Amino acid sequence: MSSKLACPLLDLGDRRRYDRRTVARPSLIASAALGWAAVIVLHTGGCSIAFDLDQEQCESNADCVDKGFADAECRNKVCVEPANTGGSNPGGGGEGGQGGSEPPLPSNFTCLDNFVPATPGATIHYNYRFELATAEPGTPPMNTTVKLCRSLAPTCTNPEETFTPDAEGVIEFDLEPDFPGFLELVSDPKAPIMPTIVYFEKQPIVIPGKQIVVRVIDPESFNSIAEFAGVPIDPSRGTSILLSIDCNDERTSGVTFVSDQVDEDTTPYHFKGSLPSPTATETDEQAAGGFVNMPPGSFTARATVASSGRFIGEATFLSRAGYLTYVPMGPTTE
Repeated sequence: MSSKLACPLLDLGDRRRYDRRTVARPSLIASAALGWAAVIVLHTGGCSIAFDLDQEQCESNADCVDKGFADAECRNKVCVEPANTGGSNPGGGGEGGQGGSEPPLPSNFTCLDNFVPATPGATIHYNYRFELATAEPGTPPMNTTVKLCRSLAPTCTNPEETFTPDAEGVIEFDLEPDFPGFLELVSDPKAPIMPTIVYFEKQPIVIPGKQIVVRVIDPESFNSIAEFAGVPIDPSRGTSILLSIDCNDERTSGVTFVSDQVDEDTTPYHFKGSLPSPTATETDEQAAGGFVNMPPGSFTARATVASSGRFIGEATFLSRAGYLTYVPMGPTTE
């Protein structure tokens, strides 16, 4: 939806003239505290104004979002929210009710305004390429096999199928839509990689999709990176690597991963450059993030637009002790 204001631009250059007597007539809908200053939110002339009688509120729209006014725009250093118009008649009544406005979406996520997953045929074609994260780009792991597993058999002792990647680390196969399972990599003991699980995209946006590149890592390098990031690895817990995917089936920046299932031992992270950072709050061009030391068992994560908190998608996957779990996080229905 558009972020355009639903009322004329107000001249709020001298906000101190709006004292308590001035704001008594409009309908007061909220009152809060930011620091020591009172913030008043009121309806006036069809729009909402959120202003602080003691200090400037903002320099940019992002400042308004940080203060909890997700729909507001920064005008003359004051956060101004568009009206919730609802319905099609000018009075806002009728079947439309109160309605509401959503923060505007980045151009690569506009499919979320009317999200419809792609309609698959009898099968979906998958193309994966596996490569070592710590070697020259394109270097596949040695003597690795890939098992196709069902979620109801998480140890995958009897896989549905087993694939051997070619010289470039590629496997291709067809699978029925909504297959309830994942891929598990089994490495050569002479050149081990971290035990790795790869989940399928929940609701594919583009069918057939692009080649999916999964970068695997050896245990020594994995622990060195974790130590560098200041996050000791608990071998009794799992680690996820989530990949942010947009409406064009492209990896994308500006996405935040969240979960209600983290505990005091779980550390969220997002990649910053080539390394994971526990202080980064959104994906960069690496389009990756996740959680370290997840409790074992079923785990649900959500992807949101970092600038607004708008829901993008969610996925539920298995956290296994000592495993890396790769999960593509594209748009899904809520």
